[in-house]
Amino acid sequence: MPATGEQNRRYFPGLKPDEERVWRVFLHGFEGQFTRFYYNVMLGEGQVVSPSALVGFPKLMEAHREWWRNLTRRKADVVALAEDGAWWLIEVEHKCGPGALGQLLLYDNLLAPSTGVEADFLAVVCAEIRDDTAEALAALDVLIYQVDLSTVSAARRE
Repeated sequence: MPATGEQNRRYFPGLKPDEERVWRVFLHGFEGQFTRFYYNVMLGEGQVVSPSALVGFPKLMEAHREWWRNLTRRKADVVALAEDGAWWLIEVEHKCGPGALGQLLLYDNLLAPSTGVEADFLAVVCAEIRDDTAEALAALDVLIYQVDLSTVSAARRE
């Protein structure tokens, strides 16, 4: 069953306000193709706090270590399950630059060991993207969805 009303969520964990606007426009046109969305998905191990930190306070130390580990883990913007059963790893950016490609490749490598899910598609959802960046993403089979914030429309960039 397609996800409905996702665009009306109060907020999207991990997305900045300008990214939220971009994501809402994308959802306006495409949310029906997906059944589930997961936000701010923690990937990798994160940094481990030294065992000597907070010596003498074992409960506090364990809570602090877990908090720090989660804080320093990589976080994918969106992992989505499509109606056809395909998993999508999605990076949301207002202005898409080369960093988005690096994030997607790193997150794709961390996704399966961290969650047990393998991405079938990598995608970027953005409002602005330079042609050279779009060409590099497309050459690596990354799907690009560009939104127009002025008309509240989104389209896949070929």
